[in-house]
Amino acid sequence: MKKLLWLFLIILTGGGLFAAYQYYLSPPENFQAIYLVPKNAIYIIETSEPIKSWQKVSSSKAWKFLQTQSYFGELTSGANALDSMINDNKELFDQFGSRHVLISAHNYKKTEYDFLFIVDLEKAGKLKFLQDYLTNLNGQAGYRVSQRQYNGITITELYDKQSRQTLYLAFISNLLVCSYTNSLVEASIDQREEPVIGRDIRFVEIDKQIDDDGMFKMYMQYAYLDDYMRCYLSEPNEYVNSLSKMLAYTATTIDMDSDEWISMKGATNINDSVSSYMKAMLESGRGKLAAQEVIPQRTAFYVSIAVKNFAEFHNRFEKVMQENSEAEYKEYQSSVNKVEGFLKISLKENFINWMGEEVCFVQMQPQGLGRANEFAAVIQADDIDEAKRQMEFIGKQIRKRTPVKIREVDYKGYPIHYMAVKGFFKPILGKLFQKLDKPYFTFIDDYVVFSNHPQTIKSFIDDYEAKQTLSQQEAYKTFADKFESSSNIFIYIQTPVLHNNLKGFVSAETWKDAEKNKKYIVAFPEVGFQLTGEETLFDTRFIVRYQEPSEVQEPVLVASTDSTLIVSDSTQVEDEEEDIYIEDLNTEKYTENYPDGKKKLEVSMKDGFRDGSYREYHANGEVKIKGRYKADQKDGTWKYYDESGKLVNRKKYDNGKEISH
Repeated sequence: MKKLLWLFLIILTGGGLFAAYQYYLSPPENFQAIYLVPKNAIYIIETSEPIKSWQKVSSSKAWKFLQTQSYFGELTSGANALDSMINDNKELFDQFGSRHVLISAHNYKKTEYDFLFIVDLEKAGKLKFLQDYLTNLNGQAGYRVSQRQYNGITITELYDKQSRQTLYLAFISNLLVCSYTNSLVEASIDQREEPVIGRDIRFVEIDKQIDDDGMFKMYMQYAYLDDYMRCYLSEPNEYVNSLSKMLAYTATTIDMDSDEWISMKGATNINDSVSSYMKAMLESGRGKLAAQEVIPQRTAFYVSIAVKNFAEFHNRFEKVMQENSEAEYKEYQSSVNKVEGFLKISLKENFINWMGEEVCFVQMQPQGLGRANEFAAVIQADDIDEAKRQMEFIGKQIRKRTPVKIREVDYKGYPIHYMAVKGFFKPILGKLFQKLDKPYFTFIDDYVVFSNHPQTIKSFIDDYEAKQTLSQQEAYKTFADKFESSSNIFIYIQTPVLHNNLKGFVSAETWKDAEKNKKYIVAFPEVGFQLTGEETLFDTRFIVRYQEPSEVQEPVLVASTDSTLIVSDSTQVEDEEEDIYIEDLNTEKYTENYPDGKKKLEVSMKDGFRDGSYREYHANGEVKIKGRYKADQKDGTWKYYDESGKLVNRKKYDNGKEISH
């Protein structure tokens, strides 16, 4: 934030808006600013009214709240300084007038990125004024100014003695280019000879789809999204990787609606050089979004893929793959043949043909099961009775081909089945289903719900029966009304729940920052992204909701476990039994050990659920919790001990509910 403030103060354009990362195409008679953007730009944002945009953002409730965060601390005074500078230097700003300002983000190291700023001065004659001003800064106000030549262009280095940071500036035709990373300015100078982004026909195409109605424009280049996300993620993400390959550019206008909504609306084009689901989607029509009827409110995020008819979409997907990559198609066909040959089934006849308009991938609230086990796939059935018949047939074929005895478990009237076969989903949607390995599944309403863990299936059932699904949540309904009810891709994020999921996805450093700044993350409780096919492009919407921190509500947690802390003298014992991961419904006892091999817990099992004695141990071997389960519910007397073996608490349960002694 400090970098941005000093940029405004030094170049005196008054133009750059914080939180804007911008892009501009200057008039034909001048050098086009986009030609100076290095090819690895992750995103580019433009504003033609930087002062007005700054004032609108700086007066919003969301911005004022963010200024109370330590990372934005310096900017609090900086915003006031910028406002004062504008008012105190009106004559100077009148000389420069409205100015197109562009800021692009680039990786310059594997896990580091920085910004390149480009200001269009419109007339090269104004450069002399600015150059003289910068020269006069030498030795004044704590600056040291030096110059050097690079590829025929003079780079001015402005060193701030107090912050010990150097701002690098270059004047090219009618443009001022600057950055706190030297290599970005040099890359910009190199780019002027052979510009890449500005001459990419896909970029030119998408630029034509948006107007100047918003505060500023934003362009996303997906080819470098993987590189950018390495700054935050601890490991590669299949969704990010898929997007970076399938999509080319997104162009949107950005605006703020009152103090609650930040919106981006525009268009996205696809990468024609690779086979992708996106091409098939453009030809398959949009599908109705309805999975919120069964998706729990405890969802961290979900991705919805919707088409008019899934069977037709799958046929088009196979055709696109065969046309674009014969090798990829052969590998895909090999997977299909392997599954069909082993089970003696037809994936199309027995599975794909009953699928309806929507498939969702849901990441649930953490329950200690591991993120792959808190993941679920929700598939709408065109005919739920047909889906049940076909899944029953597939189950019979699995039982014929495997030695495992598979039993059906009934939970609240919902049968929970187990698919003891690997690789079944790979030929259907490939990597999108790769988290499902020998999953459990059940039928809820018109949907088939799959997950690697029966506890996740149970949570879906509990929340559906308790009417705690997203469709019952007023906040979600208000948010969903901002989007189309039918689309191709819809991504929904609840940051209060997602925050608790982040630890398993991001680097240790990013998680530490996320924990420290939790209240600033959850102040934007809902985030949505939607792509809707329109001929050769996707209509694009990205909307974020801001709420005052005191108004943000945690989602209702129907299926959460008891986590009361029991205190005795100075000793605390956590009254929360460990969640367990059962891979086989036939398991009669589950055990788990500490890293040193000592027993951590053991519990009796029946049909995949806890039933019988439960023992949990401290790391020193002493009993921590002792009790019994009946049909997966706490039952009878439960005792809690400290590390010395002293009884510190006792509770009595009946069918999972605590009762008085």
